[in-house]
Amino acid sequence: MEEPTPSVAHRRPNYLLVFVALALMTGLEVIIATLPGFPKAPFLLTMSLIKALLVLFYFMHLETDSRWYRLIFFSPFIFVIAILFVVRLQ
Repeated sequence: MEEPTPSVAHRRPNYLLVFVALALMTGLEVIIATLPGFPKAPFLLTMSLIKALLVLFYFMHLETDSRWYRLIFFSPFIFVIAILFVVRLQ
């Protein structure tokens, strides 16, 4: 009977640091949302995309999973961006 080969230990992410980054970005989003006469949509969309990626990679452990899972999770982003461009052009 063969011994199972030890798998490469994956690094544990610093969950507290990711949480603090998400909290700071949320606070910044609230500040930007209350600014009068400021183009809010590009900044808020960018920050929400970054926050979604942080959650996907660190809390859902997507960085250590198969590449197929990445494709499944990221393909809707492509469609949403395309839809936003089409709606914006009208």
